[in-house]
Amino acid sequence: MIIYILIFLLILYLLISQCKKEGFSMNNTEDISHLYDEIFHIIPFYEELIFAIKEYLYPHSQTLCINSKNGHIVKLLSSYSLTSGLESCSNLKNCSQDKYNDLSFYKGSWSNRNLFLSEQFNHIIVPINEIHTIDSIELFLENSNYWLKRNGRLIVSFTNFSTFDIKSLENKNNSYAFNSQYKFHQNLENNLYSQELYFKNKKIYKKVQTLYNTNINIFIKQCKLEQFKLIEKKEKENYTILILEKMNSTNLPTVFTNHYKII
Repeated sequence: MIIYILIFLLILYLLISQCKKEGFSMNNTEDISHLYDEIFHIIPFYEELIFAIKEYLYPHSQTLCINSKNGHIVKLLSSYSLTSGLESCSNLKNCSQDKYNDLSFYKGSWSNRNLFLSEQFNHIIVPINEIHTIDSIELFLENSNYWLKRNGRLIVSFTNFSTFDIKSLENKNNSYAFNSQYKFHQNLENNLYSQELYFKNKKIYKKVQTLYNTNINIFIKQCKLEQFKLIEKKEKENYTILILEKMNSTNLPTVFTNHYKII
């Protein structure tokens, strides 16, 4: 009898392990990293951004992508420069590394200056929506200044939330396995961006995040204080891209405040 119980437990363990391996674990309530590609389809937005900035990239330049999520943007950028991804979520970082094991991904936050060396990168890129998750523009610019080489470029994408439909980020071609078990809902109301994931009508994940509607003109003024100059401003239908250049390696004290307002 004990042998049969052990065999049963072994089979159960193997089934659960396989389920997790395929990315369909129903007990993972910490994050949605294992289902990210099923939920989101952001590649078209990444491609549009890269098309707009590719003239500033060159093959042997060192590029850092802030908040690289599931790694797709790092892969796309790697066609134009030597690109690394920075991601604060361990599981997303690990998923990216497993998917693109020939590329470099780092676990950490833009707020930790010690992650990288002084003047390590030629470019720092902040993709769609990510600048609006940063709660201290001053600190972000100080660290970007520290990491960028002289004349290095800081490229930031600002979302126009008055025209941008947050649901356009969703994957409309999910697999049958996902659609038959999961339902995902997201909403942006005022300054709160909420995500909910249901497994067989049971909520297994919820996240509410504050998004900051950073004022572009104030951001540009702050950049001047941190020794960045504006090279180009590209207006798109739902977002604006700023290309800024580091003028020198000196970090000046930050005295400019009140840099953003709530959406």
